[in-house]
Amino acid sequence: MSTNQQSDNAVPAAGRTLRLGGLGLVLVAGILVAAWFGMRIWVEREAERDIFERGQPKTALSNLTRWESILLAPERWHWLKAEAARQANDLARLKRLTDESAISGLPIEQVSGPKWLMEASSGATQNAKSNLAKLLLLYGPHRSEVFGALMQGYLIRGGKAEATQLLKLWKEESGDAAEYHFWDGVAAINNYELGRAADALRKAIELKPDYQKAHLELGELLLEQGQPDAAREEFEWLMERTPDQIRVVTGFAKTLLNLGLAEEAAAELDKLQNIEKLPATELSLIADTNLQAGNVDAAAKQIKVLLTRWPDASGILDLARQYEAKVKNIEKSEEYAKKADASQARRPEIDQMLARLNSEPNNQVLRRQIGELMMTYLDPAAGAGYLEVVAMATPTDLKVHQLLLEYFKRENNRERALIHEQFVNELSSRQLPPTASP
Repeated sequence: MSTNQQSDNAVPAAGRTLRLGGLGLVLVAGILVAAWFGMRIWVEREAERDIFERGQPKTALSNLTRWESILLAPERWHWLKAEAARQANDLARLKRLTDESAISGLPIEQVSGPKWLMEASSGATQNAKSNLAKLLLLYGPHRSEVFGALMQGYLIRGGKAEATQLLKLWKEESGDAAEYHFWDGVAAINNYELGRAADALRKAIELKPDYQKAHLELGELLLEQGQPDAAREEFEWLMERTPDQIRVVTGFAKTLLNLGLAEEAAAELDKLQNIEKLPATELSLIADTNLQAGNVDAAAKQIKVLLTRWPDASGILDLARQYEAKVKNIEKSEEYAKKADASQARRPEIDQMLARLNSEPNNQVLRRQIGELMMTYLDPAAGAGYLEVVAMATPTDLKVHQLLLEYFKRENNRERALIHEQFVNELSSRQLPPTASP
């Protein structure tokens, strides 16, 4: 074969090699693109499950943040991250994400939806109520989050008529959802319709057997109705799954007490660690259960801690009264009873302010005043909830950040206290007006 013939045969062979190489590159690129899209879909789906099914919003937030720059996060991730921050009760992160989303020009409900639901669950329902249709469309199959936040807010405010109306709409919208029956049960408890409440909670569990919140509410309700054997079934189920949740442990201990098993109840409480550092709501539950179990020494230590934090809170003063009566210190018991009555005497004033807030939902000065009074005299955690709504709505309100800083310091939450300390320092240096705008 001549040199020219060899050269002519080599050209087609080289062309075929180049074409095959090009096809290989295209194939590899296609596989990489498909893998990239597949990874993005998988991360989003897993984050959604962590937020709405597994109860792990912090995990979802971490994963979405880790992958967003690599996978060129779609707009929907802004909403998922904000919703995760809401469910993790991370107010500072939620505010930052809301501000970032607003700059990006996203639809208002996608930007502010989780923020509106956080406000609603604390009693400030106006924004969520006004944008209900948009929120239901945004949350889609997870619309129970919207209804649930509004129900919680209405019940906090004592809005029974609004709650009833919302339940009717919910039933029309979502049919036989387990979450609907759960909130129907909670509303019935608030109306003292305990038989109907039990039926609704059982229906929620029938539809969603692993619904832990429904099992907990039902267990506490059965205990209140004097059915400790039935309550024990619910709490034993919960103890297998959430043995470290304070309401579960204390509910189980109270159930054992009602069954005459005081030693077993005390043993369950002894398993809890670093009790004195817990939030006041949880520490009060433990102190109350210890009193009922006859663990007066343990209860005394816990009540002392609570009184140091919140010396004028009526519920804590009543715990101190019960303790002093238990140890036969009648004079001291009567003294705490008078103090508790004095704090409870502030309730009519607060109720009037709450009624006014219903007609002035954007009056943040009034909301802050309610929060301060509740935090001081009635329920510190509930009061702080009102203050956090003000901090979200009016972040330049120096007074509200000072109150929240004090709250989180007393409750040993250093991380949250630091956030408000930074606000206080910044606002003080800028010398902004110390009050919110009505």
